[in-house]
Amino acid sequence: MSSRPPHRYSMIPGHKPSFAWLSSANSALVKRAVVFVHGFSGDAATTWTDFYRLPDNPATASPWWETVDLYFFDYFKQSVLSQISRNTLTLMDFLDFIWPKPDAAMTYILSGLQRPDDFEYEDITLVGHSEGGLLIRKVILETARHNQDIETYRLLHDRTGKPEPAAKGLLKADLRLFAPAIGGESISGILGLIAKLPFISLITATSAAKLGLAPIATPVSSARKATDDYTEYLSMGCFRAHILWADDEKIVTSEPYQRDHSCRNLPVGTEHSSVCKPKSIYPLPLSFVEKGVVNGKCR
Repeated sequence: MSSRPPHRYSMIPGHKPSFAWLSSANSALVKRAVVFVHGFSGDAATTWTDFYRLPDNPATASPWWETVDLYFFDYFKQSVLSQISRNTLTLMDFLDFIWPKPDAAMTYILSGLQRPDDFEYEDITLVGHSEGGLLIRKVILETARHNQDIETYRLLHDRTGKPEPAAKGLLKADLRLFAPAIGGESISGILGLIAKLPFISLITATSAAKLGLAPIATPVSSARKATDDYTEYLSMGCFRAHILWADDEKIVTSEPYQRDHSCRNLPVGTEHSSVCKPKSIYPLPLSFVEKGVVNGKCR
């Protein structure tokens, strides 16, 4: 039996079917929100099931998980039918509701937790799989675009000796991406042949999100260029994602951005859909979310 304070389920008013698993540890110790964003045609429950089952198990998850709140953003229908730009705005609305101060409507009644009125997070980790990884990067870019301090700093002709702006709001985020679609979708092998069948290709041809995930599509190419541009003069970690690619990837192009941190020791036997699913015999995704890539490796 685990002696850890368990996480408790909570609905998120106005954002059904998204949900949360909240730490029941002393609220003074809960400083970080971890937000999970699934990919194309996925959903929060099936993509991330083991991320809300395993954190309370000391045999698979470190003590770090005891004091983090877990949020699971669900946009199942929109992930297929809506454009990447629209899904980005939907995710931003969700994040605004919980970060840095959860909305007053989120009373934690269902979870049975008591949080003080001034409860507020200090840190946030954004975790994305496939299309979710691209959406997270678009959210960071949208946030930076509206940051006047960054714009003023960018326009300086001589930045020598001048400190860069402090990371604020979502720009404080740590990014942990599993097989992200940041290089676009490039289905290969038997899946590629299936995707070209008349009925399947007709569906994908009318999917706004699928079109936006093409390697040469504007959402993909513009996100790469804009992020790489920011890293030329900003050292903020939110522009330098930590990435865990699948060992046998047949869905997306495994191409990180210029200054991303990619894990070199790919988990043997993993595929696009399994690389983000921790198990008792495959706890790596848990430690990856916590620690990211360290010296080129994930442990």
